[in-house]
Amino acid sequence: MRAMRVFFAVLAVGLLATCSSGMMQAKCSAETCAGCCSAEGICQEGQVGDLVTMCRIDEPRLALVTPSVGTLSPKWSLEKIQYNLSVPASVTSVTLTPLVTPAFGFPLKFEGADFTSGMATPEIAIPLGYETKRVTFSVVGRYHPEKGKTYTISLSRGLGFADDVPAQGKQFGVNIARSGDTLVVAAKEGLHVFRQSGTTWTYEAMIPPEIGESLTSFTISGNSVAISLRDQVRVMTRVGSTWTKEATIEPPGPHTDSWIGAFIEGDTIVMGSPNEASAARTINGDFTDTTAPGAGAVWVYTRTGTTWTQQAYLKASNADVFDRFGSSVWLKGDTLLVSARQEDSGLTDSLADNTRVDSGAVYVFTRTGTTWAQTGYLKEADPEAGAQFGAQLAAVDGLVAVGSGGVGSLRVGLYTGSGTSWTQVAHFQGGASLALTSTMLAIGNPGDDRAGSGINPASEPGAPGVGSGIVSFYRYTGSSWDFLGEAKPPVNPTGAGLGGVLVAGPHEFYVSALGENAGAGAVHVVTVP
Repeated sequence: MRAMRVFFAVLAVGLLATCSSGMMQAKCSAETCAGCCSAEGICQEGQVGDLVTMCRIDEPRLALVTPSVGTLSPKWSLEKIQYNLSVPASVTSVTLTPLVTPAFGFPLKFEGADFTSGMATPEIAIPLGYETKRVTFSVVGRYHPEKGKTYTISLSRGLGFADDVPAQGKQFGVNIARSGDTLVVAAKEGLHVFRQSGTTWTYEAMIPPEIGESLTSFTISGNSVAISLRDQVRVMTRVGSTWTKEATIEPPGPHTDSWIGAFIEGDTIVMGSPNEASAARTINGDFTDTTAPGAGAVWVYTRTGTTWTQQAYLKASNADVFDRFGSSVWLKGDTLLVSARQEDSGLTDSLADNTRVDSGAVYVFTRTGTTWAQTGYLKEADPEAGAQFGAQLAAVDGLVAVGSGGVGSLRVGLYTGSGTSWTQVAHFQGGASLALTSTMLAIGNPGDDRAGSGINPASEPGAPGVGSGIVSFYRYTGSSWDFLGEAKPPVNPTGAGLGGVLVAGPHEFYVSALGENAGAGAVHVVTVP
């Protein structure tokens, strides 16, 4: 028996001698670790009596946290302690399973309460939109509590796929449109349709593309969606929750390989073709002419029952080559706005004035019965060559927001008026997208690199969030438009690209983040108080 005890004692000393390189080798008592190993070491009792010990590193950490849905961002690393998880709207809760390392473990807490490594947490409810839910896991050293670490996981829930896990590269949110209780979101595989009941959004259907189509440009009005395609527009209509093709509309004339941008409102569709080549400068002029490439045109179609017929063919009064009339269109009732982002005039629409090349313009048309007339012409107060005024366009009754998209010319002008009388009332730093209500303006900049997450993040520390994006909000106070605040991605993932597309709702804005979820994309809801 004594020989066996000696054997084990020798074995224990041998283990002591295998401390990692650089650690001191010595016996230590149960009372002190001095001289046993490095400053990172601890004494582990019970090897042989209380005089011999084996060195261990008291460095607690989480080896991994696995969510029940989705993937944490950034990828799990022992060096990082802050992570994000963004899930689709259809996912209302998740569980998280932590794993402590080393295997013999350290005390673990979830939200301040003792927890067991390898077990899933209870279901964690995630609010819809920008209200981020944050939870924490903590591990502490057995002998060095000050070496403990706390890991924070920020959970957010946007509008996303019906699938539990979005596939990479789908680019959900490449375009968004809203009408009443319906939200339509484009992705590579088609248009995803959501219906709203109270505060709950439910996935309704997907409108797939036909062979060779890319469904990235569309608008919705009630139960009708107009999808912009090359040389034509496809109209989809809904009965109950079923979507079927009602018509395919192809404007007359030579417009081969011309992208048709459609806007539907009620029983009227306006279709802009900025590459159209007719030199006509009157309404219902000669659409067969091809002497003015890139001048652009707009067609108006109306519906009776399920039949669509052409009502008008619109041209700018100063139509010229490469003006790109029809770059953007917006229709409300009998008022139509059309941008020509490369129009060249100074302050007038004179054919002789081409002094500000590609400065851009917006034209106003009104309809009386079935007759259309140009009634307005908007320019910046001091047009700048290359500004491309009209790159973005949004409007509500009597209020128009126009974005300039030229290099070094990102800005937004706000105009009020009607018919022939329009006045610029405000201007703002611009971006890639904009959305407007009667009292709110939102401007998106998906390339913003500043750090921070959530609402008004300017004071948050952190490394730059390259390409994370930002949306700026302005409110009309009764006498002026004042800055209200900003929103970054709720979890600020690098490359999220928040703000590439913006759509206004009654009290909220729908904001795309094409780079989230490794390019799967997401749409976030920003509710404005």
